[in-house]
Amino acid sequence: MKAVILAGGLGTRLYPVTYAVPKAMVPIANRPLLERILRWLVHGEVREVALAVCYKPEIIREHFKDGRDFGVRLEYMVESEPLGTGGAAKNCAGFLDGPFVVMNGDILTSFDLSAMIEFHARKRAAATIAAVLVADPSRYGVVESDREDRVKRFLEKPAAGTMRDQYINAGVYIFERDLLAEMPQPPFSMERDFFPHLLAKQFPFYSFRTEGYWIDVGTAESYRQVHFDILDGKLQVPLDGAERAPGVRVGQETSIGRGAVITAPALLGGRCEVRHGAGLGPHCVVGDEVVIGQGASMSRSVVWDGCVLGAGAKIRDCIIGSSIRIKPGATLVGQAVAEQAGCD
Repeated sequence: MKAVILAGGLGTRLYPVTYAVPKAMVPIANRPLLERILRWLVHGEVREVALAVCYKPEIIREHFKDGRDFGVRLEYMVESEPLGTGGAAKNCAGFLDGPFVVMNGDILTSFDLSAMIEFHARKRAAATIAAVLVADPSRYGVVESDREDRVKRFLEKPAAGTMRDQYINAGVYIFERDLLAEMPQPPFSMERDFFPHLLAKQFPFYSFRTEGYWIDVGTAESYRQVHFDILDGKLQVPLDGAERAPGVRVGQETSIGRGAVITAPALLGGRCEVRHGAGLGPHCVVGDEVVIGQGASMSRSVVWDGCVLGAGAKIRDCIIGSSIRIKPGATLVGQAVAEQAGCD
């Protein structure tokens, strides 16, 4: 089966760290988000993928090329202007030749895609939507279905506190190719325009209620949270480096100075330098070629490649973009710092 990944978003909810890179390329445990998604699709027996891209597509293409190194064949569908979540899928019509998967490019999950594909075939569905149970559905679209799992209606982003423990749109769909003809001309929204059309026309539209880990990583809070969940083992993904101590994984050619303390769980990339008296962790992810200065400390933070934390600097609950230099003695709490921030 083929898949379409909607990877054209600007990543505005992650600003400012997505000014310089498309959201699909933000690192998740030191690998691009899109790489994590592709690995999941391959595990679900998907081998051909169209990437619907718009913002800085050359960065994505340079990293993934034809996809061969990641177990897939990639096609790039570059939008000159945003086509919406539905329009981006319709724009891939020439690539699609049968039932196909569509998924949002800002989610990570562990549910069984192969089981969803089997469910879609068994139900003889025209469309199937993955639905995941969450405690607070106010950020999402609620999916209501009957006893036979047929979708009855959608409720987009109910008011906070009005609903709890509801199944919401997990951002993964399977469509029969014939449905492309039912889609309007772009731009249009899958959620607000196309799904209501399917319900109004009474197409066989089913909800696949998923089990397993799921997260939308599109906000600073959830971006940090997915790293904590990976470190805690709630989401299993391949990690680089070797375990130097329980819960502490360190990349090649990384040096840890005398008196430096690394508290698990933590992940350090390769060619890093943790200097004398520095403190790292818990719940820290550090990219490649990062310098943690003498006496500096960080906790519950994600630091991208090439950063330097000056001596005595302290960061907590932060996202630090690539190649940032934090001044000696600086204190940052709860911030997302981009290359344009001028910290040094």
